[in-house]
Amino acid sequence: MANGYSSGPRLSVRDSFDDEELTDIDDEVFIRDGKRGGILKINDESGVKRPLMAPRRKQKLGHPQTPLSFKAFLIPLCYGLMALIVLLGLMLLCILTINIFPVPFGILKNVFSGGVTLEVTITKASRENELLPCTSLATSVLWMRTMPKLTSEAPLRSLDVNTDGIDDIILGFSTGLDALDAPEFLCNLYFEGQIPCLGGVMALDGKSGETLWTHWTNHAIFSIDCTSDLTKDQMKDCIITGRGGILQAIDGRDGKTLWELPAQQYSIAEEKIILNVYDARSMTDVNKDGISDIIVSHTTQAGSLRSSRVILLSGKNGTVIKSIDFSKEEQLFIAPQILVHPDGEIIYILSSCTPNQSGGVYIISQHDLLHGNLKQKRQVQHGQGKGVLLPPILVDLTLDGTEDIITVGLDSTITAYNGLNFQPIWNYTVPQSEVISIPIPGYYDDDNVPDIMVKHQIGPGFPVYYHSLTTILSGKTGQPFLETPIKDNANGQMSGLSISVDGLGNDWFLHWSANCMDQNVNENINEKYRFLNGQTLLSQSRADLCKLRFNTTLSMRLSAMSQHVGPPGQSIYFSDDWKAVELNNSIDPRKETEKYMFSNYENTLGNKEIPPMPQRLPRIEIGEVKTDIFKNQESQGQDDQSEYILKPDEEKDLNSENLLNEFPGYKKELTDFANPEWSPNFWNIAMEPDSPGEEIRPIDEHKQFSFFGQRSKRFLIPMKPRIHLIDLKKRFGRRRSNRRPKRSTSAEDNGEKNVQRQPPTGILLPSLAKDDKTTSIDLIFSTYWLPPSEVSLVLLQQDLECIRLRQEKIMEKMELNERESIISGCLAERGINYKLYREGLDRENSKLALGQMTIYRMKLQCVCPEDMLEGQSCKNISIHQSWSEQLGVSGNGYFR
Repeated sequence: MANGYSSGPRLSVRDSFDDEELTDIDDEVFIRDGKRGGILKINDESGVKRPLMAPRRKQKLGHPQTPLSFKAFLIPLCYGLMALIVLLGLMLLCILTINIFPVPFGILKNVFSGGVTLEVTITKASRENELLPCTSLATSVLWMRTMPKLTSEAPLRSLDVNTDGIDDIILGFSTGLDALDAPEFLCNLYFEGQIPCLGGVMALDGKSGETLWTHWTNHAIFSIDCTSDLTKDQMKDCIITGRGGILQAIDGRDGKTLWELPAQQYSIAEEKIILNVYDARSMTDVNKDGISDIIVSHTTQAGSLRSSRVILLSGKNGTVIKSIDFSKEEQLFIAPQILVHPDGEIIYILSSCTPNQSGGVYIISQHDLLHGNLKQKRQVQHGQGKGVLLPPILVDLTLDGTEDIITVGLDSTITAYNGLNFQPIWNYTVPQSEVISIPIPGYYDDDNVPDIMVKHQIGPGFPVYYHSLTTILSGKTGQPFLETPIKDNANGQMSGLSISVDGLGNDWFLHWSANCMDQNVNENINEKYRFLNGQTLLSQSRADLCKLRFNTTLSMRLSAMSQHVGPPGQSIYFSDDWKAVELNNSIDPRKETEKYMFSNYENTLGNKEIPPMPQRLPRIEIGEVKTDIFKNQESQGQDDQSEYILKPDEEKDLNSENLLNEFPGYKKELTDFANPEWSPNFWNIAMEPDSPGEEIRPIDEHKQFSFFGQRSKRFLIPMKPRIHLIDLKKRFGRRRSNRRPKRSTSAEDNGEKNVQRQPPTGILLPSLAKDDKTTSIDLIFSTYWLPPSEVSLVLLQQDLECIRLRQEKIMEKMELNERESIISGCLAERGINYKLYREGLDRENSKLALGQMTIYRMKLQCVCPEDMLEGQSCKNISIHQSWSEQLGVSGNGYFR
């Protein structure tokens, strides 16, 4: 069979397969040649045989594969979902178990401590050390007490009178009888025969508010200093000053008089003293008798002569150690303040002012002061608008260990001076404003420099302010922290304190605000107004401006603000919430007086032994009230409230028609400077009481002047006429004949007729309600209400525009009755009956404004954030308070 084949050449296998598509070994399957020992035949030997099977091809990438079924995807997905559900269920079960059976973290840590370290972001130790800020205050009233017929103008002080270990409250008060020349029988009517009954000081039990003792005075009390023991009985005693030249030392145990300074001792002339002002505070023992002495500023005026002096008094008996004349051009209304340098040198700060708002701040060493060498005083600031009527505060802004001086000028500029070299650090002001509140120091931001809260009243001057702006200034730079200041649409003082909280930047600033309650009021708060000429300063200061301007009511609010609580802060007290309580014992003293007079005025007038009380307010003579609003209209448009007030040396006859036509002012019968409704900080400037035997001076001897010029109406000081008991029979007889039946008034109606006045500064004391976990503090403050003046009348912009247009139509000199007719017509467009207003002027002086005071003791406590984690705690109220009462802990201006 083999020989039958052809022996031609053997061809190599050629196919269409590429080399790369063939396998290296497995695909090369050949027939082995048995004759040659199985050696593979190759091409060149021409012995290659054809393979038995074709080579296998490689599978290239990208070639389509067999598609997977839907089940291949669905089954893993189902298993994954089931696992996730089981995991979530276990987590939920763990959470429920922990909530039902709480287990400390330390136990859980021990469970996993066998070789496994549990790492967390915040360890337990670090969380326990973390302190969160106090973001709110819990408040609760511990007790309150209402006091009918009393008001308060003095800041609160504290003293442990009954030695029970709890500080009691020392309260200065006044009555409405101090504002009018009321006869003394009213003491019998309202105060059960207590004479004098015009003002005084009382001690209230810190636990309950009950009266411990009462010390009555001839005038209202403005200033109290209870920092020295004058009797060496281990009980601190008090120095009090007030209207009409009151300067007394009273025993802290029972309120009895230790000594008093006779008012006539420092008369600067034989003429009647019309201004007699003291301000006093304790100082070091300079006469070496072992008892702290008293440093006093004293300003008097008799006739046209004004004079100020610095007096050093023995704290033991009130004798004069040294009397030093200060100046006849500048006046002192603030007792000198003490600044101690690092080397122990004692520096005294003297703050002065003048009638034209000039004045300044001076410093003098104790050595020079004790030797009466005031020529060695150094000027810190001086000039126009640099006069000072608010006591400076002493705060260490430079962190050099010495307190720096922060002053408030009459031009509303807040200036900080270095306490070592007395160079200015920074200043801040708001144009066309006044500052009538002592600034409040405290830590607002996180640095260690104290910051300052300040309130500016926007307007031409007391008592006309359009609104107020409150902000907090950086102690470092003097720039405000708040992008937008807190705006109140009514005027009022801050009367504030600061609550010290542990750490920096956590302090609470307590401040008062006053607002007319109407949603549309804020749209018109910049609208200017002015009082109708012919009104007394007393009636202006007691006007219900919310009703007169916006036909709404006034509300007062005490707020607490910190950097953690935005402006205006958390509300602590809101007057509307307490109106029913604060007016529950109020009476209408005018109605009671009228009732008494209607039944007893014959006997009253016939009793010549009844002397009049000290004259506080000259009466308005209806025939002499001239309305000269049309005079100098152009100048009044430029200075909204400008009015010419005679200076003491200008002998003019205010009763002459020429004078009324010459000046845009009017024949004002002014009240005294010290106004209880607005300024407990501006001290006890007042007129002297009349002697009962003096004769009535003719009208042309009555003079008036402004102590501080045009813009500062608050400084108006009258030359008071000598008027004694008026013809009550004629006045009350006419009123009785015109009397109409009136509906009975409820407490709610009484609230509508009364207006809350600016509260004085309160005080912070250790809390009666102790808490082991947190430190709390008690805030004691007072509020009071007075009936508003019924003859106050303001001219709004629309009234002034109406008067101007009607005046231009006449284009000739007008008689008085024509002027009155124009005013009456313009006011009638607003629904104001001008005739009734004129008739009310005659009744105003017979109305007594006895108010009602309420004093509160309120517990304040820090509240921790709700989202606080386990182990965390929040900042606590500090045991040591740096600004717990007016002018600091000791009332000397130090923030420490």
